[in-house]
Amino acid sequence: MRLSTASAALVALSAAACASAPSTHDAPAAAPIVIYDGRVANGPTAPVSARDGALDRTVLTAVDPAFLTDREQCGDAGGRVLSVAGTASGAFTAAGRDQRLYLVTEVPCDAESLADEANAWSHLVVVEGGAVVANVKAWGTAIARVADIDGDGVAEIATTAGGTGQGFTVENLQIASVAGGRAAVVRPVDEVYTDGCGTLEDKRDVEVVLLTVIPASPPRFTTTRFRASCDGMSGPADFEPVAE
Repeated sequence: MRLSTASAALVALSAAACASAPSTHDAPAAAPIVIYDGRVANGPTAPVSARDGALDRTVLTAVDPAFLTDREQCGDAGGRVLSVAGTASGAFTAAGRDQRLYLVTEVPCDAESLADEANAWSHLVVVEGGAVVANVKAWGTAIARVADIDGDGVAEIATTAGGTGQGFTVENLQIASVAGGRAAVVRPVDEVYTDGCGTLEDKRDVEVVLLTVIPASPPRFTTTRFRASCDGMSGPADFEPVAE
């Protein structure tokens, strides 16, 4: 049977429509990535690279050629005490790279208090093939997680920092990127961990955050807060969701 010209055109249009229609068998959505879970000690563990003392020195020298390693080395001329607080493997400046990331904490010799030390700026240094390829100012004293949260093949870095005062311990978090060798803040999250167990208040508790992200552009974050009483708290099962 031969189709008329009009019928043939309709068949062609129908075939094109079917080809362009969304498939019911598309790939499933990406699974959420846990960036931070305050119910678990120290949150998720970042993949840690093998440490190399000589490479550590190369990294610290890139931050400050005259770096110090101990406050006792501080003299009248001042200076900065540097140390490697964390390291992780991944692709940080561009997709497909085999790199090592260093979080370097910095404490100036003229810091007058522990609070000054806790709030000191840090640095993110990226090494590839034994050479420093990025060195940027950053924030944080520990690496909580590294993960590609926007699907571009470049890992973002979640760092944490906090302090204790008058019986309260508070920790904040920041997600940053060093793509292209430039620092950019992706998302700050305040008070991911608040611990009032050291106070003299009658009702003392710990409030924490579970921060997850579904990799996408832009990333889709979900923040859930949990609380547990300081009295008798033994593990993650003791935390209950906090009503918004």
